[in-house]
Amino acid sequence: MPSPQPHGVGEPTPEYPSAWSVQTWLPGEPASPVDHESSDPLALDVVAMVSALRAAPVRGRSFDGHGRGGTLTDHDEWVAECIGKGAHLLDADRVRRLWAELRELPSVGPDVMSHRDLTPFNLLVSQNRLSGCSTAAASVPPIERSISSCAGTSSMSVGAS
Repeated sequence: MPSPQPHGVGEPTPEYPSAWSVQTWLPGEPASPVDHESSDPLALDVVAMVSALRAAPVRGRSFDGHGRGGTLTDHDEWVAECIGKGAHLLDADRVRRLWAELRELPSVGPDVMSHRDLTPFNLLVSQNRLSGCSTAAASVPPIERSISSCAGTSSMSVGAS
């Protein structure tokens, strides 16, 4: 899957307190939940990309404890906050019940690579097909450094399957 190639990573500063990067440009438009909601080819492309990520070797790395990934139960506080903030958009009680069930599921295998921010804004589409992933190259070997932050930049992470 084409993804931007990093040309440099900047350190956080008082003016911009998150890591930042300069990357190559990729053609395509960000996926839209409205424009692409019924695109079977795009859905199959995303499945293929996620499957490839999950098959990538983790080379002994494990989740670093920052951002998204790891054990579900480690994220209870954040999930509760998100459900609270989104209560006007969804059935919050139903989502809380679902989270209570999902967080108890056992791991079914070894840790695998996962994308920390798989949202439409990070998927590039051309002619209803996935043409790139705007954040996929951030920590795939040989780049080891994660530039993930709560501010929205993301990378791939190793997390429990």
